[in-house]
Amino acid sequence: MTVMRMMKRAAVVLAGSVALVLLGTTQAQAAVTWLWERAGGNNIGTASYTDSGNVIKVDDQEVNDKSLLLFVHRPGVSNGYACWDHGGADGPGTTCNLSQYDENTLLEGYLCQGEWASNPANRVIYWGGCDKAHAKTFRK
Repeated sequence: MTVMRMMKRAAVVLAGSVALVLLGTTQAQAAVTWLWERAGGNNIGTASYTDSGNVIKVDDQEVNDKSLLLFVHRPGVSNGYACWDHGGADGPGTTCNLSQYDENTLLEGYLCQGEWASNPANRVIYWGGCDKAHAKTFRK
């Protein structure tokens, strides 16, 4: 095999490898998960965000009179978006669509407890009852 033919073959293999890497990169799904648990090991709840479809899932797992929510906002900004699981701890959880922010926006999220109401103006987030210690930043 001549040197020129070996170089052409190497170039084809390299181009194919780069194409596979790029294809894999564009199809990757970023997922962020939150788990809030008590010291004794009982879960208060979980949440996740998947950028494919911008889906948030929140699952309240603690039997109490509070609802669980994932609060999402831009870092350094106090207002944001809340995805509430108000169906109780025995339900399947709630799915929300994160459409409030532009693509590639840096966001922060953490779990909180609160009082859900059908009128959004009457919903109350217990800011002292948030798991800010496990806040996570991610890109939409």
